[in-house]
Amino acid sequence: MPAWYDIRTISESPGRESEEDIRSAAQQVQALIEREESRGIPSSRIVLAGFSQGAAMALHVGLRQERPLLGLMVLSGYLVLEDTVDSEWTQASSQVPLFSSHGRRDGVVPHARGHAAFERAARDREESKWSDYPMMHEVCGPQIADIAGWLQNLFGRSSKSS
Repeated sequence: MPAWYDIRTISESPGRESEEDIRSAAQQVQALIEREESRGIPSSRIVLAGFSQGAAMALHVGLRQERPLLGLMVLSGYLVLEDTVDSEWTQASSQVPLFSSHGRRDGVVPHARGHAAFERAARDREESKWSDYPMMHEVCGPQIADIAGWLQNLFGRSSKSS
């Protein structure tokens, strides 16, 4: 089931996702960040966001940033390459505000897996927000309103400090 990376099996097992695919996709996301920086957008004005596999990639790349981003948004996501997170986690990434949300009835990415990823990513982080909603593997109106408020707060705070 490839999208950002290949999922080899539905079971939660080591080697479930292709590490090679994840690393390749991470390089592509990093290249997008660097492209925006070359256009004059500092990393401190970039929010990395994604849904499902995109959220897993946002979390994967976001936790490994050398320069702090403005924010990290994880919607119905989870950790990939969990065994490398601690050794690759950067100090700069711990300064980045985290917004994570998930459907309580998600049948694709179990709620518990999403919440466990949030708990691990929120560790030692100054600012993190978890929300869950009575939905499946989707996005809902109240969630969009929460996202809008979080982004407005981030960019409002950022423009005051620029």
